[in-house]
Amino acid sequence: MDSMPSERSTWMRRYFSFCGYLIFFTVLAAAFLLGPAQSCAADNPNKWQWEVTPYYWPADISGDVGVRGVTLPVNVDFSDIKDHLDTGILLNTITTRPNNNWGYIFDLFYLKLSGDKTFPAATVSADSKTWVVEFSAMYSPKTESEVKSLQAAGKRIGRSAFYGGLRYVAWKNELDLSTGQSGSADEGWVEPMVGYLTGIPLAGKLNVVLRGDIGGFGVGKSDFTWDGFIDFRYQFSKSRWVNAGYRWLGIDTLDNGEGGDLTFKGPLIGITSKF
Repeated sequence: MDSMPSERSTWMRRYFSFCGYLIFFTVLAAAFLLGPAQSCAADNPNKWQWEVTPYYWPADISGDVGVRGVTLPVNVDFSDIKDHLDTGILLNTITTRPNNNWGYIFDLFYLKLSGDKTFPAATVSADSKTWVVEFSAMYSPKTESEVKSLQAAGKRIGRSAFYGGLRYVAWKNELDLSTGQSGSADEGWVEPMVGYLTGIPLAGKLNVVLRGDIGGFGVGKSDFTWDGFIDFRYQFSKSRWVNAGYRWLGIDTLDNGEGGDLTFKGPLIGITSKF
């Protein structure tokens, strides 16, 4: 690298990227809030229906990343996310039919971070891009229609499901030193994953969803990945919920100074719309 970016230009780039990210999800959430409400299950219980949740997840990130045998610690706190987050896309979709035990889950997570760290010998500029894309089939012992019938009879029960599928994970780490050295490392792989989710009614229109899964198992480049979250949902209309909770995601591919061993964790908020 011939020259280091100025502190002002770096700050401005991060600031406008972060603002663009917030504006994007604000507009998207407003579209779901202001769009026409739809009742899929009441019209046709055999029709596919979609639960779409764009969400904001300002996670703490901790662990290590390695490029060409050089391993550096990563520690980005929630309070500092505005200084390190360049781009973020987070989306969850669940597809089901009220009278069917089977459904599908799609989850997308993309995060681009950048930052500088000064050591005695040099200043290091690091960029990290992470993709996590999941697609899985899920099986519910009780259909949504059966659960609603039990709830109408006074039973405190929510819908639960086992799921399994494939997770695509990819990241790219780039390091630039003020001494002129630079390097990058790319990783991408597909791995199996299995998990379980359950919804628990709490009071009135409030319920909580618990979800957790594990993957990797030595397939691809990952020794082990794990993901879990707790999501409180308040139903404010017939087909919309506001979400607030906490999520954890861990990925470990670090081997001989290449790859990464990172944990993402932090609060999340979102809007769920059902079509």
